[in-house]
Amino acid sequence: MSSFMIRTIKNVLSSRWVKLAEDVPCINKAVQRAMTLKPTDFRIHINGNWYVSVTDEIPTVDFHRWYTRTTNSTLCPSPVGVSLSYTQWDSLKNVMEQMKADFEHVEPCWHNSQVDEMKCHECTPRPLFNDSPASPPTTDAAAATTTAAADVNVA
Repeated sequence: MSSFMIRTIKNVLSSRWVKLAEDVPCINKAVQRAMTLKPTDFRIHINGNWYVSVTDEIPTVDFHRWYTRTTNSTLCPSPVGVSLSYTQWDSLKNVMEQMKADFEHVEPCWHNSQVDEMKCHECTPRPLFNDSPASPPTTDAAAATTTAAADVNVA
């Protein structure tokens, strides 16, 4: 892997970390609400196709990559990610506080216009349009399953 690619990966991950650190107060409010058994359905975008979510149904803070189904344009969580218990979330917050100085030089994405933001792969959580050619109709079940699996965009 080239040094340019390594720097790019570090910058993207650092940018997501900084965005997550900025969103800790909002996530904490959602956790507190869920802990008191109040209806909670919280989701916040932390760049790329990654979201943090909290619900009152399961006592976790979920970090998952989301994808857009091309068939009906709904945003759905993928299995890629991790769920932290509230205790683990508190531990992560402590680590984030200790690492704050390491990320002082990193700034989250900034764009001069909404059009620039929409073009940014980190800030726009999913593709706006499906540019892939339509799949031809299939007749057998195996081919239909393959087509359905290929009908999911994961970025």
